[in-house]
Amino acid sequence: LLFFCFLLGGFALKSPEGVSELVRKSTWTKNGCRYLNNDLLAIPHGHSCEEFPKLATRHEGQLRFGKDADIEFAPTDFDFSSEDFDYSQCSPFSKFKVFVPPVSHPLAKALAQHPAATSSPNDACIEIKFTDGAKPLYSRSRNNSNLLVVNLNPLSAVEATGPVMIAQARFAPGKFRAGLDFSLYPSVAAFDVNEWKQRPSILPTKRKMFAAYLCESEEPTRLVNKSSAIHRISCTEKQCVIDLSIVSFCILSPSPLFQAHLLLALHSGCIPVVMSLSQPLPFQDQLDWKLAALRFPHNSIGQARQVLASMPKEDILEMRRRATIFRRRMDNAEALARSLLAAVAERMQLQLPTVDMTPTKPVFEAYETNNTYEMETKGEKYKRIASPFNHHRYTSHRLYANDRWNSGRDLTFTPRTLHDVYDLPSEAEYYDDSEIVRTAGSRNPKAFARGLGINREPEQFTVLLMTFQRDEGVKEIIQKLNNCPHLNKILVVWNNVGRDPPGAWPKIHIPVE
Repeated sequence: LLFFCFLLGGFALKSPEGVSELVRKSTWTKNGCRYLNNDLLAIPHGHSCEEFPKLATRHEGQLRFGKDADIEFAPTDFDFSSEDFDYSQCSPFSKFKVFVPPVSHPLAKALAQHPAATSSPNDACIEIKFTDGAKPLYSRSRNNSNLLVVNLNPLSAVEATGPVMIAQARFAPGKFRAGLDFSLYPSVAAFDVNEWKQRPSILPTKRKMFAAYLCESEEPTRLVNKSSAIHRISCTEKQCVIDLSIVSFCILSPSPLFQAHLLLALHSGCIPVVMSLSQPLPFQDQLDWKLAALRFPHNSIGQARQVLASMPKEDILEMRRRATIFRRRMDNAEALARSLLAAVAERMQLQLPTVDMTPTKPVFEAYETNNTYEMETKGEKYKRIASPFNHHRYTSHRLYANDRWNSGRDLTFTPRTLHDVYDLPSEAEYYDDSEIVRTAGSRNPKAFARGLGINREPEQFTVLLMTFQRDEGVKEIIQKLNNCPHLNKILVVWNNVGRDPPGAWPKIHIPVE
């Protein structure tokens, strides 16, 4: 009884930072069974509570440090199984690291060569295990291991219990877990630099065949519907009996070869028409498939035919263009590895590595500015603004992730800077926390007109000079830019292969590189 009262009353703890806290305990009742923070306390006579499994207590635990010491999560029946990864393996601002064991497979090799791969499983935030669908699914090599199981056999389906991510082509009905799994086709070849030559253009709009239904049967190609010109085409895992580049729309239904047929359609510039609302699509949490494919319920082929026949040329071409971008996310081992690890990093809410900054060697080692900017005579010193690197490193895979995925930008690294960040409202400059300085159009920012709606923080510009066999002309331009307001630096691209610039650049108020 004393122990029970002790639990209900709470007890004091001391955090490493010296912050005192109180861990509160509470009892609650579920269907007549008494629980203490999801731990079963007592079973009333004539009742059984075995059908109510205990939830992991960490999901209703306390935030124990600082000002949040007294926060307590309420009991819940929600299934947190997809959130049971150990997020403490890497801090939010650390780099995403993954351990990839050596396996002789194009995708496995590409994953091992990714910049986020590490040779030490103890340093990794997540560990990859490979399976062919026949061998044991996985084994944990260390405590609290976060596992990503990649099934390299596209014709088999594996299942896992607990917080284990699965990446494979097939899933048993109802077994795809949206918070954990990835649906993709793993049997892709290594990157081929000449592969682009084999891909058809998005033009012309009208192709020889209107629509084709891709099936696995060995039946000869035949017409499914004369009025809509939908043909039934037999396709294996790697190819179809006809070239799909002559087909405008490829109709796909859920099947063991769905992912393979989807990739065949994307390779041929054939717009996918998925006859299922529940079939998982590759990286569906990241790629907006509404831009590149059409989806219909499985029994609405008549409705689908009418929609396809009414689509204007502009929409057809735009969907083919988007499909080309989506294909490049998954049509070779290197691209698929980049996409998979980028998606996993986003799910883990971690950053991919950034590109190493490698400084170039200046032509003139001892170049200095002349420090003669005219504003110094007015008591104001000219200040160069540093480039805003890493300002959006955390939101780049959150707020801006959708734009990066669907516009075809590289997913290998976390970008150091984003050039299309959202603007502040035009009235933001009038608030005390604004760092906006009106500089455009005037040497004196205070004199600049107040009505132009400047809504950016201080900006400066860089002059880029391309030069070939015009040494004196470049020097004259540099000299004329002396004391130019809002100028940050000048970059000279020296295209005279085989000789260095004669003498040093003119000294002005900013660096010349």
